[in-house]
Amino acid sequence: MKRLRIGIDCDGVLADFKFAYTTEMQRLYPDVPGLVHNTSQMLGWEVTLWPGVTQEMRKATWKFVTNSRDWWLTLAPLANFAERQAITLLTQRHDVFIITARRDTKGYPVSHQTWRWLGNHGIHGVSVIVTEQKGLVAHALDLDFFLDDKPSNCEEVNEATNSCKVFLREWNWNSRVPMNWNIGSVKSLVEFLSRIQEVEATRDHPC
Repeated sequence: MKRLRIGIDCDGVLADFKFAYTTEMQRLYPDVPGLVHNTSQMLGWEVTLWPGVTQEMRKATWKFVTNSRDWWLTLAPLANFAERQAITLLTQRHDVFIITARRDTKGYPVSHQTWRWLGNHGIHGVSVIVTEQKGLVAHALDLDFFLDDKPSNCEEVNEATNSCKVFLREWNWNSRVPMNWNIGSVKSLVEFLSRIQEVEATRDHPC
């Protein structure tokens, strides 16, 4: 069977960026009212949509993050152990790319931090690509599947590819964002992996 080429976002899918980022913001601004730390309760992708958060606070928090050494290694996983193990098993059959737009920090390059974070949490055999041009990368890699939690990234990849099956990792904050009709949505990583398994089953047992 032909190996599929699968792209998976990191933050908001595998790693809990929201908790780590808002924790740093709370340290800098302890009096911010109603600052939510739970990804499932996130109000929107842009932090300026959060109550009491200004653009200046956002910039200061990012400055703190980028001046921190190996900050990306500190994030907790969102995907559970079984899901992370399933990705490693998936790499035995297909090519899996972790595609992230993470910013550089002090310490190791962000690609190396991400690769180490994945390994520390049981995800092995994947390739890491750091880019803000996810559509161009998806086109160049000729992806068959793509998963991201940011609607604009899903739209970008959908427009840039011909046959890639694009899925949104659904959260409360993004579930009502209007998107192209052929972009699917999943409520968990395991649901996304099951969609891949459906294609595998069809290839193994053609009608």
